[in-house]
Amino acid sequence: MAPAPAWVDWAVLAAGAAAVAVFFANSFDHLLTLWSRDQNYSHGYLVLPISLALALHIRYSRGGVGPPVRGEPLWGLVSITLGGLLQLVVCILRWPILSYLGLVCILRGLLTSAGGRLWASAFNFPLVFLFFMFPAPVTWTSYAAIWLQDIVSRVSEAVLSVFFVVHRVGHSIRIAGVDSSLVVAEECSGLGQIVCFLAFAVLMGHFFGRPMWFRVALVVASVPVAIAANTLRVVLMNVAVVYFGTKWLGGTLHDAPILFSLPVGILLFFLIDRALENLLPQNSSPPLQDNMALVVPSPETPARERSAPSAARFSPSTRRGLAIATAGVIVGIGLEFALKAHLDAAGEASYPTLVRPLDTLPLTIVNPQTNEPVWRGQNNTAYRDKLLEKISFPIDDLLVRVYQHSGGDLVHLYMVYSRAGEDRKHHPEICIRDVNGSPEDLHFRKQIPIGPNGAQAQRFRFQKGVGRVTVVYYWHYTLMPPPQPGLTRLQQWHQRIGVTAPSITVQVSLSSDDPRVLAAIEHQLLPQLHAAAVQQLLPPNTHTGCERLPIALARE
Repeated sequence: MAPAPAWVDWAVLAAGAAAVAVFFANSFDHLLTLWSRDQNYSHGYLVLPISLALALHIRYSRGGVGPPVRGEPLWGLVSITLGGLLQLVVCILRWPILSYLGLVCILRGLLTSAGGRLWASAFNFPLVFLFFMFPAPVTWTSYAAIWLQDIVSRVSEAVLSVFFVVHRVGHSIRIAGVDSSLVVAEECSGLGQIVCFLAFAVLMGHFFGRPMWFRVALVVASVPVAIAANTLRVVLMNVAVVYFGTKWLGGTLHDAPILFSLPVGILLFFLIDRALENLLPQNSSPPLQDNMALVVPSPETPARERSAPSAARFSPSTRRGLAIATAGVIVGIGLEFALKAHLDAAGEASYPTLVRPLDTLPLTIVNPQTNEPVWRGQNNTAYRDKLLEKISFPIDDLLVRVYQHSGGDLVHLYMVYSRAGEDRKHHPEICIRDVNGSPEDLHFRKQIPIGPNGAQAQRFRFQKGVGRVTVVYYWHYTLMPPPQPGLTRLQQWHQRIGVTAPSITVQVSLSSDDPRVLAAIEHQLLPQLHAAAVQQLLPPNTHTGCERLPIALARE
């Protein structure tokens, strides 16, 4: 039988690549948007080319695996089916990490169908490396960013205090003689560079052929390396502010210190690698130069195929396996389009809006037993305008008000409404404890009932200085969509999961922990504010809670 023309091989290969691109088109579009907007994942543009280069090196390098010879389409279809199911779940639940697993399963299925399981296993590292394209769960990154901000702030203060008079409050660093403070924001915490350094550590361990414990040590070292590199960045920025002022911080020179911190981080990795190399046994045999597993052809492989040169075209088995695998991916595309059509038929959830503006809350709070005024309020429009200039997320309504108790004590009310749920990214634990550096008295924390159906506010107390405290009551309202009869369970999940509902954050704060004033707040002010909000502002089916979402600090 005459061999198939070369264009047939290219057509089969192009069809498989196109099928994968179409199947994951929405995921890739989401990733491109993320890489362009989030500095923590701006390295994502490089991951796919690096993985592709690694795969080509495995395939074509001297001592590489060579061309695929005998495929196993049955095992390939098993992997493709699993990856397709994961991608269909992504369409419903909008979880990007599942899209990564689905992509790996489908690519591994194509490789298995082309050259068998043993041949496909040689490409495990490039497939795993694709992980760095995808965003980590926000729960991990938010807590990690706050933790790293605190460490970088403390270490930077310690270094700067050797040369200057420095005062640090939370994540703000102030040098004597400088007009303004510098804030160690999330982008200065090192979170983004940790991800980059993690990828660099994985690549270094792979190329140098290090043993597993060595590679794990390099990965763990990415955390202190990122802290050291970003501490250098913060120190350089503060030193530059001392000599050149703060105007340059808002221009293109803001990121200039990173030109020093990145090379320093890479240099530290090489030093750590050299130090760990001294722990290796001296008589250990050197690793394989290319660090690639050679594939031994199966005994069932025809002699004609086993002896094919590395530059030969696809074997009939490979061509047939790729065609079957591509057909499996195309079936997945059809199921994905059908599922999306079913989900789109329900549309996005129609979330309600506020019934009235926030400032319609009553200015006077009365004692329900005597009907006498106990709290009198006044809107603080000047401070509200300042907050509107400082708040970095889009808001739809803001209320700043001062209530005065009949005994003379002042209480500040802060309410912010966001149709996109952005208000939930601010919380007393973050804004007061972590940013301003005010320690919290955890024994004082308590959930205070403010209404029926389990409505509660969370109470906090923060130490602002010697003999100075701030007490905060925090709760929020989530505007839930009205029930839509006739929707399937899949449509309901798709509407709710991965979409942030409109919400209102409420904070009541005062600079006192007098039990008499707290009792008046907890038994009169908070319950009546909640009741007025439910009756005058909120649409039906609104949820009241006091838990907080995973939070990333928002900066100007």
